[in-house]
Amino acid sequence: MKILEKCNKEEIDLLQNVGIYKEYEYSKEEIEIKIGNFIMSQSTKNEDMGKIIKKYSNILEKLIKK
Repeated sequence: MKILEKCNKEEIDLLQNVGIYKEYEYSKEEIEIKIGNFIMSQSTKNEDMGKIIKKYSNILEKLIKK
């Protein structure tokens, strides 16, 4: 899946934090796993997990559900 076609600049930046880059193609499952792993890794840090989930839920909805 070419993420550049479906995401805006801010969403692409967030995906790069997860390790998903616009130069590559990913399956829906790969995207979901990478984002899920990133969210879980943040749960041990001093950030509000709810904020992180909210940031990525829109991206997941856009890329996975459609």
